[in-house]
Amino acid sequence: MNTARTTWNTEYNRDKTFDREFVLYKSVCYDHGFHSIGIISSYLVAIIVTALFILTTFRYLDLQNQLQQHRHMIHSLESELINISTKNEDTIRRIRNTEDISAIRDIAINTLGMGEATPDQIITFQTEDYDYVCQIR
Repeated sequence: MNTARTTWNTEYNRDKTFDREFVLYKSVCYDHGFHSIGIISSYLVAIIVTALFILTTFRYLDLQNQLQQHRHMIHSLESELINISTKNEDTIRRIRNTEDISAIRDIAINTLGMGEATPDQIITFQTEDYDYVCQIR
């Protein structure tokens, strides 16, 4: 009987050991295995969403920078257009106001009775590359 009891105890202990190993295997494989796939996929989705957010933010900032550069370029071109228009108007005014100097001198002396200017009547002033003067009224 002692042998039967020892065999029964040995088998019982073996079954307990097997049960513990099975529970350990089950907790490693099933508890962490399937849940870890869900956790990993959740982390992966979070990483992808974060990466897309960061890329979208950088693209937005790049577009803002390009927009600012285009606005600056438009402002520069508008300023250049204003300068060119002003120069064009000045050139047109100069062309319209330019007449034959000898014809003007002939009319002034012969028709209007004017004479040559004396040195004390001549007033000299500096101009900035213009050959005419606009009088402010």
